[in-house]
Amino acid sequence: MEEAYITIDRSGETVDTSAVTKDNISSYFPAKIQLIAFCYNNIELLEGFFESLTKQTLSRFDICIVDLGSTDGSYELIEDWMPRPGIVSRQMQKKGVSPFAAYNEATLINLSKNSDGWICPVNVGDRFSPGALKTYLGYTDTFPNTDVFYGNFKIVNDKEYKNIVGLQDWPEYSRAALIEENFCGCSPLIKGSSIVELGGFDVNMGYVADHDLYTRMAEEDKIFHRVEEVIGKHYEEDEESYDEGRKTITELFKKQTEDLRELKRAPDYNKS
Repeated sequence: MEEAYITIDRSGETVDTSAVTKDNISSYFPAKIQLIAFCYNNIELLEGFFESLTKQTLSRFDICIVDLGSTDGSYELIEDWMPRPGIVSRQMQKKGVSPFAAYNEATLINLSKNSDGWICPVNVGDRFSPGALKTYLGYTDTFPNTDVFYGNFKIVNDKEYKNIVGLQDWPEYSRAALIEENFCGCSPLIKGSSIVELGGFDVNMGYVADHDLYTRMAEEDKIFHRVEEVIGKHYEEDEESYDEGRKTITELFKKQTEDLRELKRAPDYNKS
């Protein structure tokens, strides 16, 4: 007989725990938040990432981890960790494809279960504060018309995540600033229906597809809200490399955007 899952219910309703299993838990407790992460040969980061998830004070959320063909044992570790009580989890292995294609698929799966669902693209190198997801969810209740929430992350330069060297202190963005900077912090919480409305992540944008989505959302006057609390920790070898990395991604984004626009101007772009 399959072991019953721990029951979690924010509404306070009582549910027969013997009836809840990993296969039907979403029917009893549809999670409002789904985390989506991709992994490629990041085995040294996974244990800490998983630990930060199990310490969350929000008792129900989903997570989908997309492995891009790791060869260091990452995928096997992901399989061993999933699932966990109270966390509906799934893993995909997609070799040689954009992780954002899987992000689009996972978004649609989540919305099929909860039309009011929120998507949180995460990095397995980030560590959430224990109250991060619960804080995010509280903001969605307080500001229901918002499309994207984003918070601050402490920057650390050691893999034990103890040596804090800075704060990723994102401003309250204006539409113009968002379009220019193409950023809205680590692990933002995005309204799933807004992702679908804009056609999802553009897989042609490669590894800057998330920044492309935020820019398109700003261009469509979607509402962004800055969360005051510190959401977690983000690992960088040093602040200089973090700043250089931010600059590099911004330049890469602008180049890929222009390359894609040039491609779409070609007369045979839509021909099979």
